[in-house]
Amino acid sequence: RRQRQLCIRDRAELVARAQTLTTDEQAMAAAIKAGLVTDQRFNYMRWNAQTKKLEVDSGTPGLPIASAIQTLQAIAELNTPTNITKFSAGRKLREAPGEGDVAAFTVEVALRDSSAQALHAHLAQLADNAIFSLIGAQLRKPGLRRYGLASALQKALDEGRTN
Repeated sequence: RRQRQLCIRDRAELVARAQTLTTDEQAMAAAIKAGLVTDQRFNYMRWNAQTKKLEVDSGTPGLPIASAIQTLQAIAELNTPTNITKFSAGRKLREAPGEGDVAAFTVEVALRDSSAQALHAHLAQLADNAIFSLIGAQLRKPGLRRYGLASALQKALDEGRTN
């Protein structure tokens, strides 16, 4: 329950900061300078392994600020215990994080309900979008890495193929 409240509070802060961009010219100028916004659109970002930082993904058109805010509000409405089956940190959070310190969270969305599918679609729309940089966060799609039982099963299958 505490984690869900944290998630809701952070979403409200994110919406407030995004709305500030539409009214505060200095905030907009800072967002443009940081590469978060181009032409009233939040940029999509891509990791550059050589420079080891996020860069604007020029191949993907940005998301209009108003659309991003509407998507965040839709996510808030769909954020229910039946739609979010897991929201947890990968490790214990530190009281005073250092620069470059990242706290990774896992969010699992249910599969059985149409509202859960809508929630998943909204989250997918915001994945890799610069809007989360306004609160020092990043939303990424899941990788292909397997965990737990799935990883053990894959390892056993791979070993079976080589024998």
